[in-house]
Amino acid sequence: MDQNKFTNVQVYSNDFEQETKKPKPAIGDFTIWEEHDTNEAQPVPMCLEQPESFSNDKEVEIEMEDVFEEALIDIDNDDAKNPLAGVEYVGDLYAYYRKMEVYSCVSPNYMEQQSEINGNMRGVLIDWIIEVHDKFELKEETLFLTVNLLDR
Repeated sequence: MDQNKFTNVQVYSNDFEQETKKPKPAIGDFTIWEEHDTNEAQPVPMCLEQPESFSNDKEVEIEMEDVFEEALIDIDNDDAKNPLAGVEYVGDLYAYYRKMEVYSCVSPNYMEQQSEINGNMRGVLIDWIIEVHDKFELKEETLFLTVNLLDR
């Protein structure tokens, strides 16, 4: 079938008005169908009452593979001759960020110290944040940062 063929379809109504549909290109054995949505400009409302839930009705047994520790690849080796890359500081930077990570983590007993919300309220809020995150197709880092800021 020729990929460049287009077909025009003419439909006549009772009032003898002529309407012409847009041509639909055919590719191989597949036909591309154009869908027309009348509410394209209107946003789809999101509701808090019915958050998406995942059921654990089906339990599937998964066989785990042995994980072997792979050798670390030095990704900075290619930039060793570039003075602007700062390769000589990489070890110090990693050590500093590992040390600072302890101070930036959320406290394990955070919910006992929290007086404004309880665990159920936090769960509903996190579910809503995840729905918004999925709706707007945001990056994972945005979700993690949002939850981290919420828990501080």
